[in-house]
Amino acid sequence: MASINDIPKGKGKIVNIGGKDTAVFNDNGTVKAFYTKCPHAECHVNWNDKENTWDCPCHGSRFENDGTLKKGPSTQGLYPMDIKMDGGEITR
Repeated sequence: MASINDIPKGKGKIVNIGGKDTAVFNDNGTVKAFYTKCPHAECHVNWNDKENTWDCPCHGSRFENDGTLKKGPSTQGLYPMDIKMDGGEITR
């Protein structure tokens, strides 16, 4: 189970929610969640702590912390994932 307390404010992390890896950004206590697959070639993105972006290691696509496209070759942002907050726990 994932907890908002495991993700520092203003940072992202790949966490397991309901058996599925999920890209989660802690926007000062508000959680934004995305599927980890890059829309370009479906490689899994990673959190870039230095740049505060989600980066795809396969072809260099980069996404803002809110999932919007920053740099291609992808032509769209990360797909949002519906999640729920139960106290501090993040669930699907």
